[in-house]
Amino acid sequence: MLTLSRVVTQPLIGNVILLRGGDLFVGGSKPSVQPSGGFVMLQCFYRTTTSAKSVSLALGAPDPAKPSALTPREFWRKQFHPPEPVEEEKPVAGKAPKKAEVDREEELRKPRPIDGLGEEAYWVGNPISGALYVLKGNAFFRISVGGEKDESVRIKKTEALAQKVLKRLLANNEQGK
Repeated sequence: MLTLSRVVTQPLIGNVILLRGGDLFVGGSKPSVQPSGGFVMLQCFYRTTTSAKSVSLALGAPDPAKPSALTPREFWRKQFHPPEPVEEEKPVAGKAPKKAEVDREEELRKPRPIDGLGEEAYWVGNPISGALYVLKGNAFFRISVGGEKDESVRIKKTEALAQKVLKRLLANNEQGK
């Protein structure tokens, strides 16, 4: 079980080694810790010589000081499995809503499932930017990469990085047993 105390005593984010397109990321900026309801977000920015090729990594882990508050898994459920919305009212005759345009924009922003990573994974983005979210155990992480205009390339790069983060999570978890 991944816990915040293991993350703090065995640093996960600041020491993850990531390979990306020939760039080696060793360490990164000192992780920042932000309380987020009942869990803590640990964030780190991996900088390369070209900032456009840098990586942002964040981990949501339980806050041991608030064990009864919202957990990362509950946050995940609300974020990616919300209750079905109530049906909207029918349009009034004479008013032509731009429903097709609104639907298209909403569809572009809708989380897209990514298979083969953690328990669940989703890509959330648009043609300009995006991030991969991965759930594993009682924690989740988010990865985003810079410098790529092609969304499919950004997705592939974040998937490769996510595999490396998952291996590191598992290694840290095994060491903490």
